[in-house]
Amino acid sequence: MKKNWESYSDSGFKVPETYFDTFEEHLKENLRLVDMAAHKEDGFSVPQGYFESLDTRIKNKKVMILWPLNKRFITGALAAAAAALILVLFLWNPAPQENTFENLSASTLHDYLADEGIQEFMTEDDLTKIEDNNSIFQSFTMSDDLLFEMIDDQVLEDELVPEISDK
Repeated sequence: MKKNWESYSDSGFKVPETYFDTFEEHLKENLRLVDMAAHKEDGFSVPQGYFESLDTRIKNKKVMILWPLNKRFITGALAAAAAALILVLFLWNPAPQENTFENLSASTLHDYLADEGIQEFMTEDDLTKIEDNNSIFQSFTMSDDLLFEMIDDQVLEDELVPEISDK
């Protein structure tokens, strides 16, 4: 089995020519720097007896209040804030307008009754009582022209509906 060593002669790794000549000097220099770093002091030192008296110094330390507050001051401030909030809520939200039959137009009431189908749940007596007791129905008058126009529309609608359904 013969191996082809020529293909491995140019592997891509190259060492500078003087690398091994100066290798020993670089190694000694690095060892000397490491040795110097091992003997160097930290720069931080603890005074004598520091840890023996540490517990007593911590226990005897006075607590300083950064912002002294009086309980009356806090109570007064909270009461003032609550009063201001209540005042703002009442002034900002006025009482709603009352809805009465006098405020409704006849067409609005008619549309409501027609759309909701309330008359189906009421008897004729109930409807006549409502008409008698309500000022909207008493003050509502219709001109003759409007009445004739409504009748004409109803008659026209009654005539057209059977014609459409017959087709």
